[in-house]
Amino acid sequence: MSDIKEAEQRIYANRVATLKQLSMVLADILIMHDVNIGRLSTGPEDYKLLSEWLDKKREQVLTLVEATPEESANLLRFRNLYDSFDSECERPQDDPGKAEALDRSLQKIREQFKREIS
Repeated sequence: MSDIKEAEQRIYANRVATLKQLSMVLADILIMHDVNIGRLSTGPEDYKLLSEWLDKKREQVLTLVEATPEESANLLRFRNLYDSFDSECERPQDDPGKAEALDRSLQKIREQFKREIS
């Protein structure tokens, strides 16, 4: 009887671990999409409002998947890269270093994608 209980506990633990992993992957996809949707806003007020809403949703997702601080940082890795890109976009058009800074930011995003593909 004890062997059966132990086997059931192992199966349950494996299922929980699988569900946790699935939740983390889904959270990763969701967060990646929400970072990109912010580019669809029509003005600074809309962008700020959407950004605040998405920040709250990201917090909820991270809470629901019970993400550790390390897991949260990993899930938000693209958010930080895109925030950097957005900062470069806000530079004045006549800033002589803007184009180069945008290229650097985009390169960092591309490099992250490539690291995760390989």
